Amino acid sequence: VDTNTCILFVPKEAHNNYLQHSYWKRFKTIRNIGYKEISISVNNSVWGKIDINGVFKENEEIILTAIPNKGYHFVKWNDDITDNPRTIMVTQDSTFTAIFEPDTFTISSKINEYGTIKGIGKYSNGDTTILTAIPNENYHFLKWSDGNTDNPRTIIVTQDSVFSAEFAINTYYITITKSENGRVTGVETHGYPY
Repeated sequence: VDTNTCILFVPKEAHNNYLQHSYWKRFKTIRNIGYKEISISVNNSVWGKIDINGVFKENEEIILTAIPNKGYHFVKWNDDITDNPRTIMVTQDSTFTAIFEPDTFTISSKINEYGTIKGIGKYSNGDTTILTAIPNENYHFLKWSDGNTDNPRTIIVTQDSVFSAEFAINTYYITITKSENGRVTGVETHGYPY
């Protein structure tokens, strides 16, 4: 037989003897009679993990628990069961995969009569969005509510957030130049933006 792919089933009390025997130890997989292998994985190891894996006694009840990392959530197992934790009866070799997805967050803005913000909406955890403050006519952008003055600015989404932009009205002043006899000889208009 192909000792790399064939599973050798042995009595539990003799397991170590088979592992040390010159012929039998060539088998890559040596399993105890009456035990089944439960293989558990995740669809993305950055998104979450599983707390159990290994070989279990036949007809034993075990509990599978999918543990999402921060910013992610458990959706279902690969067989569409959504229970978490999940109790299974060990009756055969089985493979279970926990399916995780990124959390979704909302980036919103406060209503402002002097301008608008582009880039708000729903995003998955870790997404990047670019917020742009767009002033109305005769107004200009000053800063964001957190003091940041970048416009546009890049945000990495990790939670629900509300952004507001501060705008100011454009201001102007006029410089009038007069001659010695009082006649106006020049007019200059200055304002924001310069």
